[in-house]
Amino acid sequence: MSHPFDTLQSGGSGGTFIKWEEEGQQVVGIIRSLDVVRDHFADPNDKNAAMHPRLTIDTKDGEKIVTCGQAQLRSKVIEAHQQHGLNIGDHITITYTGIESLKGGKTMKCFMVAVEETTSSSVWDDKEPF
Repeated sequence: MSHPFDTLQSGGSGGTFIKWEEEGQQVVGIIRSLDVVRDHFADPNDKNAAMHPRLTIDTKDGEKIVTCGQAQLRSKVIEAHQQHGLNIGDHITITYTGIESLKGGKTMKCFMVAVEETTSSSVWDDKEPF
């Protein structure tokens, strides 16, 4: 059985990593690269370590790197990939919607992910990012 991200391409040039802190925070733009990274808390020799999607997104404010290590963000991005097929050049909006309380006093950060296929090469061509 293949992994949902087996077909992703690698090759980002850099950017600012996103830290999700404020409810309503968004990253909106064009996907410039997609790859999968190993959980940074994992033992380097652990072949079963969790893998997380990483997206480099061209936004109005420059390139932003989103590492999908949060459980729900990872699930939402994988779901978007399975339903629509995430591709370089697609327009994506990721919104941090807040923290949900779980059983046992645990919490989970929650997100919305929307993807639109685009033929544009720039975030400015056919989408106003905000």
